[in-house]
Amino acid sequence: MHWTATRSRAKVKFFQYGALFIAVTYAYYVFMERKYSKSEVDVESVNDLILKDEQSYTEKIHSVSRMYSINRKKLVSSSKTEKTLKAPPTEKKPKDSPRKASQMCSHSWKTDWDEIKRRGKPLINLDPNRFIYPVLTNGPNNQLIGLRDTLYLAIRLNRTIILPHFYKHKTDTSTLNGSDTFIPTSQRIDVAALAALLPVLPFKSISDSCADGFDDIYFTSYKLMHSSMTHVAEELGVLIHGKQNGERINMYPKNADPSFSAQSQVTSDKKSLYKLYGSPGTCALYVKPYRTVGVKESPGALKKFWKKFFDNGTLNVKQHVNIDSIEDKELYSLIVHSTPKPKHITEIINDFISSYGLNDVEYISVHWRYDPVDWQVRCRKEERLIKRNKEFLIEMCNKVKHTEPRDIAKAILQFIRSLQGKKFFKKIEAVYIAAPLNMEHFIEEIEVEFEEALEEEGIDNNIHILTHLDLRDHLLKYSSCEGLKENYEDIFSQLEMDVCSRATVFLRSPSSSWSKVIKEVRVVKNRNERFDGNIFELAWRVAEKRINS
Repeated sequence: MHWTATRSRAKVKFFQYGALFIAVTYAYYVFMERKYSKSEVDVESVNDLILKDEQSYTEKIHSVSRMYSINRKKLVSSSKTEKTLKAPPTEKKPKDSPRKASQMCSHSWKTDWDEIKRRGKPLINLDPNRFIYPVLTNGPNNQLIGLRDTLYLAIRLNRTIILPHFYKHKTDTSTLNGSDTFIPTSQRIDVAALAALLPVLPFKSISDSCADGFDDIYFTSYKLMHSSMTHVAEELGVLIHGKQNGERINMYPKNADPSFSAQSQVTSDKKSLYKLYGSPGTCALYVKPYRTVGVKESPGALKKFWKKFFDNGTLNVKQHVNIDSIEDKELYSLIVHSTPKPKHITEIINDFISSYGLNDVEYISVHWRYDPVDWQVRCRKEERLIKRNKEFLIEMCNKVKHTEPRDIAKAILQFIRSLQGKKFFKKIEAVYIAAPLNMEHFIEEIEVEFEEALEEEGIDNNIHILTHLDLRDHLLKYSSCEGLKENYEDIFSQLEMDVCSRATVFLRSPSSSWSKVIKEVRVVKNRNERFDGNIFELAWRVAEKRINS
């Protein structure tokens, strides 16, 4: 009986202390939730910055900047345990920029067409009364290649190009909130640099130069010849399917075979291109160019013709050029060099590199492309991949699925250790990790895992990680620059490309045009690309070993 009573009292005490423990735990949870939840919400809402008017937009991004400083310390949930995201002891904080806010937008974010006219004739002169306009397709980097293909065709056919609309990436969240899907040419290339090579016209000139509609359509595949052009007509504001006088529009190539595909069948010589697309009409529409002129850039040609045609990065327009004597690869390489990124992109990254002291150290850049929102969509279409003989992508999808942040972190660290001691490297002091913006937490986990790996291996923790969070924070000072608000995500992608292209070593993602463009830039700029690597394969080796252990 006594024992029963004692047990009952003990039971009551147990529940009392248990209730107290639960209450204290809950109170702590509420405190932590309140402390970090606002940070989480603001971080996730950064993609909505472009939705507000200019004043609220500026206030919003400065608020987000403050929240990021908190968010960098928040608890990050990983596949193993909760870890605290902590900065390395030697982390380099950004230096205060000596430039005033009014100087942040010193390079115009719009094309100065009056200045272009004052320059005089370009290196290559083309017929000012015959025009070509491309309808670009796919992602931003493919669109740039499509523009370059059009420039090549314009030169070979002696037509002046009307600069086209570019389009935001399909994952760009600004388009979901009413922002325009178009991107001005001045946000993708330095128009002034292109105008030094050959004559170009702004998009708005299409209403004057091609007021009666397009005379000819140049198709890049037989399938496209039977597709609707209505949406294109609406976009351009001119007639596509016929001229105002009722004449039938001309379609090229004539008598095309159902198997016709410019990507595999077109050759780059002038005679062959004339045979396919030679037409007398004033205005020609070039539909969805992408690797459709039979020639592309090559590392050797890019290096060779950079030295031949450019002085300190500027095209030498005073030299005499015989177009017909220029080899195809030489001409295409010249076009690549003449379509660089806009000056304001270079300006922002110069400031970022200087602020974080990256111009004084050796650093590695890493591009992890495989986000679930865009790249991994193809993984859910296995039957289609098999039909298109792309089984290698199925294998890639499987590897991506089983690769974790800890594998990537360990692979980066192993790669850094492999570079140590080589005579070309002093010491890697920083790593910049680029990825689609929707992979924010994935990248944060890589950062946490990397720091833990340093500690586990007893390595002095003096390698600091930079990610898109740091670049976003830096970009806040440019919030008043014209064009940033409307095209934030597109500009941000270009900025990350520039950071990666300047690194001592670049670890690329295969099956990514984003990585390919960086590789081209590094070749031209002599960035010791021979030491560059493949982060996908490096990470999979680590993942495979972990899985099999």
